[in-house]
Amino acid sequence: MNVLLVNKFYFPHGGSETYFLQVEELLKKKGHSVSIFSTRDPRNKQCAESRFFVEKIDYNRRDIPLGQKVRFGARLLYSFDAARKIDALLQEVKPDVAHLHNICHQISPSILPVLKRHGVPIVQTLHDFKLVCPSYRMLSPEGICERCYGNRYYNVIRQRCVKGSVAFSVLLCLEAYFHRAIRIYDRVDLFIASSQFYKDKLVSFGVDARRIRVLPNFVQPDERPSYPSGDYALFCGRLGSEKGVLTLVKAAERAPDIRLIIAGSGSEEDAIRQYLTAKKMHNVELVGFVSGEVKRDLIRRAAFFVVPSEWYENCSLSIHEAIAYGKPVVGARIGGIPEQVKAGYNGLLFEPGNAADLRDKMQYLISHPDETHRMGKNAAKMATGVYSPEVHYQELMRIYCDAASRQKPEN
Repeated sequence: MNVLLVNKFYFPHGGSETYFLQVEELLKKKGHSVSIFSTRDPRNKQCAESRFFVEKIDYNRRDIPLGQKVRFGARLLYSFDAARKIDALLQEVKPDVAHLHNICHQISPSILPVLKRHGVPIVQTLHDFKLVCPSYRMLSPEGICERCYGNRYYNVIRQRCVKGSVAFSVLLCLEAYFHRAIRIYDRVDLFIASSQFYKDKLVSFGVDARRIRVLPNFVQPDERPSYPSGDYALFCGRLGSEKGVLTLVKAAERAPDIRLIIAGSGSEEDAIRQYLTAKKMHNVELVGFVSGEVKRDLIRRAAFFVVPSEWYENCSLSIHEAIAYGKPVVGARIGGIPEQVKAGYNGLLFEPGNAADLRDKMQYLISHPDETHRMGKNAAKMATGVYSPEVHYQELMRIYCDAASRQKPEN
C-alpha cells in the first residue's frame, strides 16, 4: 500500500509529531511505501518529497509588515499554495490513502478538495478539538471551556482564548466559521480519535459518530521493563498551567516524605521554582528538559509516574512512556486518562486539581511496594498487548480499507 502522510511539522515538535513519525516508521517496517507532505524546516527529516513542501510561517513574529500579515491570515483560512503543491505531488505519487494529522494554519484544509479530485481516500487523526473549537484545546484563560458549543465560535474572541490576543482570536474565529460554511472537512472519509472520550466529546458537539474510529496511540515496549524499584515519583512533560504541575507540587508539600522529580520545561517553570523556594521544599527536584538515555534512565529508576492534568487530555504520551517501562501511573480522572489508567490495575486515579487526593494516592503507592510492583507488571502487559505496535497496525489497516470503501470522488 502507498500511504501519503501529512502533517504541518516533519520533526519532533510535540506529542502529535511523535505519533506521526512513529506511524511513518511502523508503515515502512511493514513494507508499505510512504510519502510525506509537510512544511519546510531545517529541523526536518530527510525526505524525497521535500521539494513539494510549503513554506512555514512563523505566526509569532511581531515584525511582519501589515500587508504580509493579511496574506498570512488568508493562508491560514485557505492555502492556495498548499493546494497547488499537493496537486503537483499527487501527479507524481499515487497514494492509495492519505493519512492526515495536524494540518491547520501551516497547511490548512485547502488540500482536502485536491485529494478528493485525485480520488484519494482521506483519513485524519484528530489530535485535538480543532473541528469544534477554534483554539483547539477547549481551554480558556479560566480553565476548561465549552462555550463554543452550538457553533458559537465568537466566544473565542470574548475569552481571548488564543495567546490572550484579540487579533489572533478573531482570526481563528473567522477560520472556524469559514471552514464550517464551506463544509470543507466533509471531504474526510474517516476521522480517528485517540480516545473514546474525544470521540464522545466531538459527537456531542455535532460530529457524525459514524465517521469516527477510536484508535489509541501505540508504544514500543522497553526490552527490559524495570518494575517499580525506585524511591521517587516522576513527572515528565511540558510545564504548562493545564498540566496541573503546581497541584502536584502542593500534593508533595503535604507529603514531605515523598521524593518527587519534575522533568520538563514550559511557561510554569518559574512559578513552580518560586513556590518551592517560598515553601522551602526539599523533597521536590526540578531537573529541566531531558531526553535520550538521561530520560530513559530517569524513567527506569522511578517508582511511579504522575500525570496531574487539568484539561482534556486525549491519549497521554507520558502515560505511554510509563507503560513502556512497566511503571504504574497516578493520573487525573479527566479526558482520556481513565482509559489508559485502569484504577487498581496499572495505577490509581484522583480528582483533577485536588492536591489532597493526589497526595493520598501517591502515599498509597509509596507505602505499598508490592501493589506498586503488581501494577507495574500490569502496565508492561498493556505495552505488549492493547497498546502494542502490532495491534495498532492491524486496526490502522482496517481503518484505511474502510475509508477506501467509503470515499467518493470530488465532482
